Amino acid sequence: MTNDAIARLALRCLAGYEDLIDDWLVQVMEIEPYARGLVSPEEVREGARVGFALILRHLAEGRVPPEQAPHSERMGERRAGQGVPLESLLAAARLDARVLWQGLVDHAGPEDVPGLLQAANLVWEAVEQHNTGLMTGYQRGVLEMGRQREDERRTWFARLLDNDGRNPDVVRDAGRVLGFDPAATYVAAVADSSAGAALRAAAGAMASLRRHRHDSPIGGILVVQLPARSPDPERAVIDALAGVPCGVSPQVAGLSQVPHAVRLATATARAALPYRPQGDADGPETEDGGGAGDGGGAGGGTARDRTAPDRPDSVASTPGCTAPDGSAPAGSTGGAPFAGPMRLEDCWLEVFVAQSPELAAELAERVLGPLAEIGPVERERLLETVRTHLTGDGAIAGTAAALYCHRNTIQHRFARFRQLTGRDIRAPQDAAIVALALRAAALHPGT
Repeated sequence: MTNDAIARLALRCLAGYEDLIDDWLVQVMEIEPYARGLVSPEEVREGARVGFALILRHLAEGRVPPEQAPHSERMGERRAGQGVPLESLLAAARLDARVLWQGLVDHAGPEDVPGLLQAANLVWEAVEQHNTGLMTGYQRGVLEMGRQREDERRTWFARLLDNDGRNPDVVRDAGRVLGFDPAATYVAAVADSSAGAALRAAAGAMASLRRHRHDSPIGGILVVQLPARSPDPERAVIDALAGVPCGVSPQVAGLSQVPHAVRLATATARAALPYRPQGDADGPETEDGGGAGDGGGAGGGTARDRTAPDRPDSVASTPGCTAPDGSAPAGSTGGAPFAGPMRLEDCWLEVFVAQSPELAAELAERVLGPLAEIGPVERERLLETVRTHLTGDGAIAGTAAALYCHRNTIQHRFARFRQLTGRDIRAPQDAAIVALALRAAALHPGT
């Protein structure tokens, strides 16, 4: 749509619009960051020359020139790439309408004024068309730069992991791209892919901390640079991870140690997550097959031969690692999955037995299998006594007090446990083996 007055005036302006551009350029170059030369005056002038010509053609012809949208969008995208803030770009664009209107007024004769005033909205619409293209291109440029930056961050983090932090140049460059201090202290958290959304939300909640989240075949990885001046720098990370089932590494010194931290967090996550049989990671938890505490009993066969109902569940219901929020991994208290971050410091035994399910099953079978020979009441009583002793202070008196019985009763139960298993819970080495066997039975009940 156009009118005769606007069309005539637009054509007059096109015949000599360099003066318009001169006036516009003087005002634009006072806007930051144009004022400090982020974009050269020559480039700004050339962009304005094309832009003004297209807007004036729009007014003269009454239709949008086919080149206008591509030009406006390319300019918006380029300014985004040059680092011009959006508010500065729009401030310069708003000058288009003011300068253009003044140019039309300057070329108008008395006979043109009524038509010019009547069609003022056409001028604003033509300029707005250009501005819309600028914003579209600018937003696309910002998104593309964000994707490129994220791709670069992923690439360098993957290189850091692949290199295992051994190459100082890779560590330095990865730190630069990721915004990490190579000499700082870090923790890593690893979550199963099913908890990816929760890990992303937790990373978003750590806005005050430098961090990087990375998706990998082992699951979601989150690396956080800990603040240097904090009495408990890890606390903010653990709090943000509340409700995210993941493994958390110990603190490591230096960016070069982050690959090591990721491996430790991965081992913790695998130990603490609900057990799934090897070769069926995406399938349901097994329901058949005896627990590691079965087997060896009269007519019982091995642990693998028994079914779940015959397994002494009290063996699998041994205390496991405890998360900072008080939750526990599957199998540690009867099979409920843990609901929050699990630190390696709280899961050493679970991590060790989880590294080899076959060895863990063998350990549990050989140490705890003989308990299948006795009745469930006596078996639970012995296991309760052993668990209480292992999780207490190691003193007979403390165990007796916790169970509200005489110390001689505790001694008799220990003797009976030794008679059945050959392990003396009062001997440090035997106590360690029994503790590992209990964790193995709890983490791998279907083996």
